[in-house]
Amino acid sequence: MKGLVRLAVGAVAGITYGLFFAQKSGKDLRNQLKGSENPAADILNELKNAGAESGTALKHWVEGSEELQSVISSGKEQFEVLTEKAKTLSKDATENLASELDALAKNAADSAEKLKKEATSKIDELKKDAKKVKKDVTKKAVKAKKDAEKKVKTVKKVATKKVATAKKDADKKVSKFKNEITKKKKS
Repeated sequence: MKGLVRLAVGAVAGITYGLFFAQKSGKDLRNQLKGSENPAADILNELKNAGAESGTALKHWVEGSEELQSVISSGKEQFEVLTEKAKTLSKDATENLASELDALAKNAADSAEKLKKEATSKIDELKKDAKKVKKDVTKKAVKAKKDAEKKVKTVKKVATKKVATAKKDADKKVSKFKNEITKKKKS
């Protein structure tokens, strides 16, 4: 980074040097511009020549400067090292991510399988419980039906006896009443 700053400073210094210390003096340049048909083009040509001279001087300075060459070379080496590290890190990160995603997928599959087994087991358990409840309810219903039939029979028997007794009593009373009526008619 320091090398790039030095390069930029050198370029600016070279251009400035070219403008201030050109082959022509300021007076000669002004006289040339006065007699010119296109002064803007002449100024541009002078700037272009000064820039070219500065560029050449800068190029000779860059090529001749061992320190600058060392900085540039070091920068290239560091860039290559960083590029390789970035590639390695990218590859490692990709491999780690792929490994973690595989582990996550396996865990998800294992969890899903475990849940499936637990759900199947729970369903089987509930089916057994339902069969047991159905059997118990059926037994209780059959027993309740038999108990009800017995009670109905008992009630029917008792009712039949009471009706028979009531009928006998009624028949006796009717018979007694008829006898009384017959006695009264005779008397």
